[in-house]
Amino acid sequence: MTVGRTSYNQRGRALLLCLALISLGCGAGPAGPTDPPIIGDPLPGSFSLTSDQPAPYPFTIRGETGTRSAQFDEGDSIVVNWSDLPLPDQKRIEINGQLCEGTFGIQARIETDLLLSLTDDGCRIEVLGSHPEGGPHAEEPEPYGSN
Repeated sequence: MTVGRTSYNQRGRALLLCLALISLGCGAGPAGPTDPPIIGDPLPGSFSLTSDQPAPYPFTIRGETGTRSAQFDEGDSIVVNWSDLPLPDQKRIEINGQLCEGTFGIQARIETDLLLSLTDDGCRIEVLGSHPEGGPHAEEPEPYGSN
């Protein structure tokens, strides 16, 4: 009789082991294809660049990589809205081939608000803040001539 009990115990343990493996997903059949892993941030972000003064002279704004540009004539309001930038590197802007002082980051689905200041010896970019794309801007610069 000892032999019969051992055989029932072994079968019971084997059944429990099989149920445990099935509940963990082992034995559920071959695994289906998987998506390739996503490395980094897969979604673009954007920035909105404005200035508190009109263009004092004709110039061209370019992204550091030179893939995008915007031209302004003397007296034009300065507004640039770009998206689909590569992430997550720090970004820089250049004006007429000269890099502006200051960098800014881009986050997925976030718009970064920037203020451009033009000086006699170059340009500077200041980060005003950020918000979800399509939301209100962090801070609007005072219109020129309002003081």
